[in-house]
Amino acid sequence: MTAIFITQPGSYLKAKYHYFQVFQQNKLCLQVHSSQVSQITLFDNCRLQSQAASLAESLAIPVLFLDNQGNYLGRLQLESQYPAKYFQRQIKRAQNLNFTKTIAESIVRAYLHNCCVVLFHLTANHSTPKVEIAMEMLDLLIDDLPMADSIHALREYSTTGASLYYQAITELLAKAFNFQCTCRPHFDSIKNVLRLGNALLNQTIYGLVQSARLNPNFGSLHLYCQDELSLIEDFALEFRPFLVDELVATLAISQILTPEDFTQPTKQGVISLYPAALKKFINHWQAKLQTEVTHLYAGKLSYRCCLEWQVREYIAYLLGDAEFYRPMLLKWNADTAISPVSKQPKEQRVLVKL
Repeated sequence: MTAIFITQPGSYLKAKYHYFQVFQQNKLCLQVHSSQVSQITLFDNCRLQSQAASLAESLAIPVLFLDNQGNYLGRLQLESQYPAKYFQRQIKRAQNLNFTKTIAESIVRAYLHNCCVVLFHLTANHSTPKVEIAMEMLDLLIDDLPMADSIHALREYSTTGASLYYQAITELLAKAFNFQCTCRPHFDSIKNVLRLGNALLNQTIYGLVQSARLNPNFGSLHLYCQDELSLIEDFALEFRPFLVDELVATLAISQILTPEDFTQPTKQGVISLYPAALKKFINHWQAKLQTEVTHLYAGKLSYRCCLEWQVREYIAYLLGDAEFYRPMLLKWNADTAISPVSKQPKEQRVLVKL
């Protein structure tokens, strides 16, 4: 299965028979059979024609719209020919406080744990006071998590942990990018690329949730989301530190992504990745998804397969086939240590043609 990303302004996506076609300046640049497409993402000033929208909708292929800063603009609402398989079960479970609190606590624990592990590996040889404080506080939050007596309290633990963690991550990224401070516009550059990674992660999870025929509105921790669906945000939380943050840090430390990859601020202070840098980031994102890692319960899997595994873990708990939800926990070993990103593998199938 292949993801299509359309990044060049003025490009548009058409459909002819069972093929998606990408045009730039009215010239056909890419054609791929719809059966091979898993998701579609269009960036600023790229258009989706009605035939392509109808084909994507009929096949339940997720279509996401982003601006060049990674901001969510919307998605094609899918009216799948297959209704949500577990809809009634999700409704019933959503009314069970013990179910929602148990799964929310598992997700928050995994998030805090994974944040701590990512910081550890990013600073194995060059820690900083801010990172050490963040790791100590994250460890304390994990120990105190059983004291959280409600979903609201669990969200506060998650928010507190995220604040500590991102202060440390921002400092590390500022140093990697050779920025002298984390103030604007430098902070906006860092924030934009992290936001872009988060959007791509959410789109990947959305496709997996749709394929599993789950209703994406029934989350446990993120009951109210402005842009995204609550179940998608639940899954994304435990994966975000090592799929998005670690990737961005690796690209910066390896000087694959540099300050020169960002545009100068506009009059409104807007900063974006140049088109070439945007394509580069997307290619490394796709390579990251196919990187193998040791899953605590499933052994060696690609990160994408780990996402699929967690969806199945959720379904097992939803149906009562498992006693609790087992989240994705990063291991404390060299298997996940930070390392320079290699060039895109030749066999990697990623369609980023424009």
